[in-house]
Amino acid sequence: VPASNLRYDFERGATRITLTSNTYELPLTYEHGYLLFRIRGIGKHLNSTTRLVGRWYDGGSNQSGLVSSYEMRNTFKIDNPHELDKKNWQSITTYAEEGLRKDVISYYDGTLRKRQTVTISSTDKKAIVAETVYDHQGRPG
Repeated sequence: VPASNLRYDFERGATRITLTSNTYELPLTYEHGYLLFRIRGIGKHLNSTTRLVGRWYDGGSNQSGLVSSYEMRNTFKIDNPHELDKKNWQSITTYAEEGLRKDVISYYDGTLRKRQTVTISSTDKKAIVAETVYDHQGRPG
């Protein structure tokens, strides 16, 4: 689908990641499409716990609109899809405080039975792989 026909909405379809550093790496386990992002600074008043929230830096002030009209330096096009047309898969990412996350990718066979699960934690960056083996009756063993 061309970007001119796709809509975005930061209020309804966005994931918020709060960080204590200036960089962050996202897992690129997507089928295809566009990844839009925006950033803003958050701080505190001196001698206070009152939170200061800056303006969104995204090249525009729209909360929603067409992808083609969004500032392109804040857009990443997914050209290299993850396992497209090769495997059945599902990716779930769970976010926690300070940008921590857990990525779980499950792979399925032709009968849509889960065969393998790969879990990656952002804290230790190690993959844990679990495999499910089925008997002749289709029961997990």
